[in-house]
Amino acid sequence: MVDATLAPDGPNRVKVQAQVDVHADVDAVWAAVIDFDARVRENWLVDEAVVYASRRDGDQFRYGVRWGLSVAGVDVVYHTTYALDRDREQLEWSLDDEYANDLEYARGHYRLEPADEGYVRVVYVFEVASGHVAPLWLRRRLTKRGVNALLSSIRDAAERAHRAQP
Repeated sequence: MVDATLAPDGPNRVKVQAQVDVHADVDAVWAAVIDFDARVRENWLVDEAVVYASRRDGDQFRYGVRWGLSVAGVDVVYHTTYALDRDREQLEWSLDDEYANDLEYARGHYRLEPADEGYVRVVYVFEVASGHVAPLWLRRRLTKRGVNALLSSIRDAAERAHRAQP
């Protein structure tokens, strides 16, 4: 289980900060973070992830991803843009307003930090307003389970890749 804190902020908004230490090098961790297809295979909330944009912009890598989720029987589709800045070891994301989204608001970032020797700490912070009122217990349960699945899959993929290196 990863370390996660959840702060409710109104009837349809959550703020989350979570972290996990990964026994791998930075390149393996970033490769696991931006493997958007893996979210479909490894996270029970995610039904689809379609990359619709991918380009290099100077020192940054930019992506656009269409996400499809099924949350408590409600289908949710939203589009996000990602900007990976390797100099800062941070990947920022937000809703792509060029497309219709079922979320009112969403933004966050992944940041890599040094941890114990041989480990990289992945810090994931995000805030989402769904537009749907849900009981606090349900928001907490879905968010913690989803974030744990996400960060655990990133950790496991990066560690597998790291072990496979010569």
